[in-house]
Amino acid sequence: MVSKQEHAQEVVVFKLKPGVGEREYLDAAESIDAWLRRQPGFVRRRLTKAVGGDQYIEVAEWRTVAEAEAAAAASMSEPSLARVFSMLEEQGTLFLIGGPVD
Repeated sequence: MVSKQEHAQEVVVFKLKPGVGEREYLDAAESIDAWLRRQPGFVRRRLTKAVGGDQYIEVAEWRTVAEAEAAAAASMSEPSLARVFSMLEEQGTLFLIGGPVD
């Protein structure tokens, strides 16, 4: 059972659209960090790249599942994140929020 009162992780696995360079994405993604730091419950964000592949793995930690869900919903209409989101392939993107297993 997942508790809404304990820490949560948000996981996004994605690829960049053709023509979008890694450095271009990383520069634009600084807006994600700035926005996340202003969200209630945000703890930290890590970005890694799949070994031998072209997928990126983003993990954000939150105090609660509810705070993670609220931030995810708010991010979809956040103007400062539109450029970053436009760089991602929509097809094949995996987005999950998980909490601790009791």
